[in-house]
Amino acid sequence: MIKGDRSIDYAEERRLFYVAMTRTKNRVYFVAPEQNPSEFLLEIKRDYKNVSLVGSWNEEVPVNAGLKKSCPVCGYPLQLRYRKSYGLRLYICTNEPEICGFLSNDLRGGKMSILKCNQCADGYMIIKGKRNDRDQVFLGCTNYKEDGTGCNNMMSRRMYYARFHLTEEAETEEPPRRKKSEEASQQLEIRQSEVQQTEKERFRTESRPQWGDQVSDEIQDNSQEETVTAIHHILDCVENVSRFKFFGITVTLDILKGEDTSKIRKYQLFQIPQFGALKDMDRKKLWILIDWMIENEYLLQTKGQYPVLHPTYNGRHFSETVTEKQMEEFRKKMKV
Repeated sequence: MIKGDRSIDYAEERRLFYVAMTRTKNRVYFVAPEQNPSEFLLEIKRDYKNVSLVGSWNEEVPVNAGLKKSCPVCGYPLQLRYRKSYGLRLYICTNEPEICGFLSNDLRGGKMSILKCNQCADGYMIIKGKRNDRDQVFLGCTNYKEDGTGCNNMMSRRMYYARFHLTEEAETEEPPRRKKSEEASQQLEIRQSEVQQTEKERFRTESRPQWGDQVSDEIQDNSQEETVTAIHHILDCVENVSRFKFFGITVTLDILKGEDTSKIRKYQLFQIPQFGALKDMDRKKLWILIDWMIENEYLLQTKGQYPVLHPTYNGRHFSETVTEKQMEEFRKKMKV
């Protein structure tokens, strides 16, 4: 029933890890590499001071940690694996297999996924094409041989998209790694102005859910429109950020306000579409609004030393779940 809920990071792996960890009778020992240890072990070390650590870990965030690749079909994070059975490096979608079975050896293929060849006994249709040409890729059988004795089965991108009823979308490359602070500053300023302009235009023309008759006269006109817009900006911001990392209220506010902070630069958060979208809104009012959204389960705030925000089902269906009682509580809070 919660298959589509991503409010908990790595939920399925977390449950499996918990089961394995709690099978012990007296003590449990974990062995981890010094470089890039498991996030679950880092959480245990952080939250449980009675756990002893022998040796040391490198807990620095890997380069481009904020640039994890997402599945082009469903948007879930991709895992990079190497399987000897294919002899290839594979990008595998982390979503439930019955929901999305995306599997690719080359992301230049867009939404094209590896298939079993329908013309030979043991071949697989994998992404092929010139290494530096993203437009001329296709699916070709692994049993193909240059002398013509193997399987010559192939399928173009257009044929694949038509067969599986997929839409053609422009494929964008990963943003290059930025090493110079001057380059980051320049792009930050450009991104700020572009996002502010596009967001203003989008919310002028886009049909957003309105509270309509449920809202009293106290927050009508510009105040109502500003609050509705802010709520959806916050929800969209947390949703987009959660695709690769989770942050707390402070960083979320920095993104919405378009702040130039070290964490914004480190994780290149100025690329989030909502960056600077609420630059003109009072920060205290935004904080109160986020608190209200957490109280009413439109956002989930984790517990612990470093609480972070997660998207929720209610947040994704805000217009369907909001009630008059919640609205009244919000109006009273804004008066305080």
